[in-house]
Amino acid sequence: HQYRSSTNAPIEEVAQRDLEFHQVPIRATKNSRLIRAWELLQDEIMRLLCLASHPQTNDIKQVTEEHQRIFEGYQKKDIFMIHTALKEHFSHAEQRTIRQLLAK
Repeated sequence: HQYRSSTNAPIEEVAQRDLEFHQVPIRATKNSRLIRAWELLQDEIMRLLCLASHPQTNDIKQVTEEHQRIFEGYQKKDIFMIHTALKEHFSHAEQRTIRQLLAK
């Protein structure tokens, strides 16, 4: 059975887009160690994103809004805004993942 997100896209597709979103600033650093660490962790991150993207616990609209705030911070070059938005986003992702793990 293939689960679908609230956008009716397969969870793996939603998780892949999420992974790509977070990959952009990591690659933009041009820090080879950070990029290599990201590459080594991608499979594990993808598994977590699939859990966090499950339709029982994920609100795709909320995730999109969180990503928009992060992106706006990058556009404005506002470190505080980026930090605050990422902290909120990761906290919500953690909550979604825990809810999904407990739902099983």
